[in-house]
Amino acid sequence: MKTQSPIRADASQSPQRADCVASAALFAILLFAAANFLSPIISASLADKLKLQDLTEHNLLANKLLRFLSSSANPDCVVIGSSLTITPAVRCDDAESGWVGARSDDYINSYDRAIYLQRLLSRAGIYTIANLSVSGALVSDQWIILNRELECGKRPKLIIYGISPRDFIDRFRSNPLHTPTLAAIGNLRLLPDLAATRLYPADAREFLCGALCHIYKPRSFYKSTIASIFFLPDASSAAQVSPHQRKPVSRSAFIAEQSAEYKRRYNPLDENLYRAETAFFNRFLSIARENNERVAVVVMPLTAANRNSLPPKFEWQWRQMLKRACQRNDARLIDVATTTPFTDEDFEDSCHLNLRGGKKLFEAISAAIIGQTSPK
Repeated sequence: MKTQSPIRADASQSPQRADCVASAALFAILLFAAANFLSPIISASLADKLKLQDLTEHNLLANKLLRFLSSSANPDCVVIGSSLTITPAVRCDDAESGWVGARSDDYINSYDRAIYLQRLLSRAGIYTIANLSVSGALVSDQWIILNRELECGKRPKLIIYGISPRDFIDRFRSNPLHTPTLAAIGNLRLLPDLAATRLYPADAREFLCGALCHIYKPRSFYKSTIASIFFLPDASSAAQVSPHQRKPVSRSAFIAEQSAEYKRRYNPLDENLYRAETAFFNRFLSIARENNERVAVVVMPLTAANRNSLPPKFEWQWRQMLKRACQRNDARLIDVATTTPFTDEDFEDSCHLNLRGGKKLFEAISAAIIGQTSPK
């Protein structure tokens, strides 16, 4: 009886092994692709069911940007900025609709309209406004929004940019590569300019990996999901206390506490961050000019307590920088902070305008745009 040589047996099995390895590799690739495709859908669904704030922080703050960019809307005007431009819009629009009552942080952060301002600007041919302001946004975030807006074919007649010193020097959110706006609508085309700041090279790699692979992107979500399923406290979310959960304090005490917080946000001045965000401001205006986009830069009013928290002599230098950049790029600078009298009674706290202050702000903006006044 003849027996097969071990060498021949191995040779005959080699093609079979190669086929098995190739099939396993192909299956693994397909499985990974499917998981990567389903990951954003599954994570969003779980976040909604489990109420995971840690996971959805980016979505809560910037989800309206995704809705806007994926829609067919092409409004006459786009408002961008931070919570300083969202809060007065909410207060004024609530008054317009007759709403009485408090609004949650989530409602304010996701608000995407400016009905009161829209009514004022209708005399200038502005009939539709999209409020794309993002709470806590940096200047680099506005640059991202403008780039993505143009990519998606949005061509508003006017961009109103509400700006403040915090947008340039916030030490609590000092990383342009780790913001809700970038996480929500950033793409690989933006990475070279963002990475060129060289502030956080490690985060440039993080963003690249997240852009290429969604499974990699929301790593903190997986931790929150497991913690929620097993009823374990999540340290990252436990450390953040909502203003609605705090014990009530007097207005003066709250403003003093908030001013102390802003002093820590502003000081000591982060020169590298300021230079990087100033560069993004110039890029923003330059891109807008190249695309024939009309921009009105509005210097937002602040209380004396907030302004006194700024680094010494910074505000004057900052205003001079704004003036030069706007002149160089044919942008309109509307300094309502100096042309309109605001008092502490116009603010909810040290920086956010209430209903009275919001009306003053929007009336000053509309007057300047329509041409009834000439802002300095």
